[in-house]
Amino acid sequence: MNMLNRFRRWLGDSRRRQVAAAGLLAVTAAVVATGIVLATGGDGEPAPVVVVRTSTPSPSAARPTATPRATAVPTPTSVPLTPSPNAVVARIAFNRDGILSLIRPDGSGLIELAEREFAGGPHWSADGDRMAFYHCQPKPSGMGACSDQMYVINVDLSGLTLLAEGAGPALDWSPDGARIAFIPFLGGVNVINTDGSGGSRLADIPGNAVDWSPDGIRIAFGSNDGHVYVVSADGSSLSQLTDSSGGGGGPIWSPDGTRIAFESGRDGNSEIYIMNADGSAEMNLTNSPARDFMASWSPDGRRIAFISDRDGNQEVYVMNGDGSAQTRLTNDPGSDLNPAWSPDGLQIAYRSAPGNAGKSGRFIYVMDITGSNNKLLAEAQFNVSQPSWQPLP
Repeated sequence: MNMLNRFRRWLGDSRRRQVAAAGLLAVTAAVVATGIVLATGGDGEPAPVVVVRTSTPSPSAARPTATPRATAVPTPTSVPLTPSPNAVVARIAFNRDGILSLIRPDGSGLIELAEREFAGGPHWSADGDRMAFYHCQPKPSGMGACSDQMYVINVDLSGLTLLAEGAGPALDWSPDGARIAFIPFLGGVNVINTDGSGGSRLADIPGNAVDWSPDGIRIAFGSNDGHVYVVSADGSSLSQLTDSSGGGGGPIWSPDGTRIAFESGRDGNSEIYIMNADGSAEMNLTNSPARDFMASWSPDGRRIAFISDRDGNQEVYVMNGDGSAQTRLTNDPGSDLNPAWSPDGLQIAYRSAPGNAGKSGRFIYVMDITGSNNKLLAEAQFNVSQPSWQPLP
């Protein structure tokens, strides 16, 4: 006998039916309010109860609109942010006037690591739990500007660890988060474990940029003589990928590891090229009489953001991975630099030094990938570094 017949027989008379109906209405209201779902089996018998609890959204303040460039920027808080295990919003790290800072892309939650001034080059680990950064430790008077150091810190600002002395700002994490490749100021390409152990030299060629391949097997770097090299992560092999006059620099692996974007002046001005991971099939993507540089792959590998001065000043552009559909996103009177994609590929952060903004210093902005909703996130009196998005888990 099915559940409905049993329920009717149990009611018995009209009075019990009225009482039960009222109770059923109350239960139904409670179910709707709490999000509890009751299931029955296919034969009408009660199935195991599946309970799904949904929280009732609390009223929230209206999202801030795009902030005009003349408005003030957020004031740093004195309490470090503690990330929620379920956080889905990536933060942006950057160096502002020599102080490593973090901010959310809506402009909230700005904090500073004031105890580590003269910091720069923030780079996130792939899991988004740690950052590595370059630090210029001031020397005593008469002993030079600073002593160059590389640190690692947890996202909750704990676990500050000095990894290496004499390290420059060019560095990158291995995909598994176990090691960091970096360019020492004395030249070469080095790697070190993130606990400070196991430091070793992979290449003696003076370099200026470094990027770890997505599979963790190889490291691409740009040399000071204008070429792109790839060295195995264990140092067992070294290959020069570019050999044309004008060479190349600033190599960036595509997200799938099959291609490398780089800059080259072989055509008389800086252009953005791509090539296969083995150095074959080089192709000029920008092919412009102006200067094109600072390539940045979108997370899905379909597009590349870059900087160009083809319209008279440095602006953020985007193009497809084959060089088609080159589109300007910004229209500033000054210089825009260092475009960086958000992990979901929906926003681009960049730094800027507008020429007629009526302010000194540089700024961090974020915008949609169409160039709309441009929002000022942070302002520096002297300088800001490239923005670096926190990877999402």
